[in-house]
Amino acid sequence: MLLRQPARGFGERRSVSRLGMGGLLLLVAALAVTFPLGALAKSSPSSALGLGGPAAPEGARGPLVPNAWAAGLVYPTTITRYAYAQSGQDLYVLGGVSDGVIVANANRYNATTNIWASIAPVPVTSEAPAAALLDGKIYLAEGSTGDSFNIYDIASNTWSAGPPRPGYTDNYGAAAGAFGGKVYVVGGGTSGATDTTSIYTVATNSWTTGAPAPVPFFLAGYTTVGQYLYVAGGFNSASPTANVGVTMRLDMATGSWSLGPTYTPGRADEGSSTRRRLSTPWTSAPGRAGRGPRSPIRFRARARATRPASSRPVGSAVRCGRPAGSTARRSSS
Repeated sequence: MLLRQPARGFGERRSVSRLGMGGLLLLVAALAVTFPLGALAKSSPSSALGLGGPAAPEGARGPLVPNAWAAGLVYPTTITRYAYAQSGQDLYVLGGVSDGVIVANANRYNATTNIWASIAPVPVTSEAPAAALLDGKIYLAEGSTGDSFNIYDIASNTWSAGPPRPGYTDNYGAAAGAFGGKVYVVGGGTSGATDTTSIYTVATNSWTTGAPAPVPFFLAGYTTVGQYLYVAGGFNSASPTANVGVTMRLDMATGSWSLGPTYTPGRADEGSSTRRRLSTPWTSAPGRAGRGPRSPIRFRARARATRPASSRPVGSAVRCGRPAGSTARRSSS
């Protein structure tokens, strides 16, 4: 899938290696001996993003090779530090920084057709905003430039304004998730790492404050699976000597945080996605009640290891590391 990229040279497009005809025949023969090819088809992802749903027509993107990278259609422009949300076969990329300029561009990638399409632009331009999908709408917390909270209706392709997140002047590098009629925005801010969990209730159009994250952060990798919001790494007050080295999970059904395995790479300014099930014990965070069930995901992240010279957004100075909007997709084994 398209990953959130740091502000400097990370983001090369990885492609599937090419085999000669003899090697290809040997590979097919080996697969046939090991297990039926029908099983391979069932275990391979049905989209460029590794999501469930109807399979794309063969040839739309070329055959997917298990556990390998393949190139998708390039993004319309260079882009970094954008918000993103996933709805079925569609990936939404909102705002961000393109060649040193903060942009309001918004685009949708369809994994079945392998096509990018522009949608209504974001009402405000900002760097490192945060977004979450809930019931056909994408909720977007403004990044470096302010504290607006905007709502995108997928069906009507229109934006509307919601109440700003209380207690914050901006949400630079925050994490976001949604479940059960509520949107969660955690951490972030140009002033440095924070741990506040802000909860927006759709029915009442109002905010409340939940249990704080176990560790303050900004620009961490995050992803949502069901009722869980996973957060890995990020910058904190100790960066660049040491970034956040933990994995955290918010159970959005109960409001409780738990800690997962140590995040050894200690990366930040990254993007995360899910690949396949991994049984990893999650223990309750100190001072937080409850013990979560085992994790259903594995993080896949690409990131910079050290903090920028300043915790402030790089806005007009950054150039994107990803070449002209390349899109990478990965099939699982």
